[in-house]
Amino acid sequence: SDKGDYGGHYTAMLVWPGPYLNALRSLFRTLSGGKFDNSYKELLPLIPTVLNNFYRIYTCTHSRPLRFVLLELCLTIPSRLAVLLPHLPLLVRVIVPALRSDV
Repeated sequence: SDKGDYGGHYTAMLVWPGPYLNALRSLFRTLSGGKFDNSYKELLPLIPTVLNNFYRIYTCTHSRPLRFVLLELCLTIPSRLAVLLPHLPLLVRVIVPALRSDV
């Protein structure tokens, strides 16, 4: 079979991450509900890393559906505004394409 220029080495990285992203979406919605305060507190120190990695993947992909889901996840991270304010420059880079629908 034709494996293109990759020779089959990168096939594991080319799998659509939909199930993982859906799991994150569900986790974020659950944590936003406020019922799991201890889990929310565990997520707080990870917010900068999560935001930066979502944005890094967003800038590296050309897949519109993946870019859309990544923007959604960035904008729905369960956090209070005071926690997100230090990351405002990064959030603006996510908010602008979301507002323009320029996924």
